[in-house]
Amino acid sequence: MTPQHSHSKIKARTHVLYYNDDTKRTKGMYRRIQKARGHTEHRGRARLLLDRARDLIIHGPAHRGANGAAMPTDEDD
Repeated sequence: MTPQHSHSKIKARTHVLYYNDDTKRTKGMYRRIQKARGHTEHRGRARLLLDRARDLIIHGPAHRGANGAAMPTDEDD
């Protein structure tokens, strides 16, 4: 069982005890929520990587100082 499913199982059990709801249906609901959250996190990470790659293509690799700020090069003159 993956961590995602065990977390869903725990949340479903809590929900069932509190709301007196159907176990199987509730567990499925929490699995779908976890799956959607996971997909959202992956899309966000992919978007971040694409944006950073796009910045490198547009601005080119710059020399970086100790604080991470771009420093001018001899080619910038």
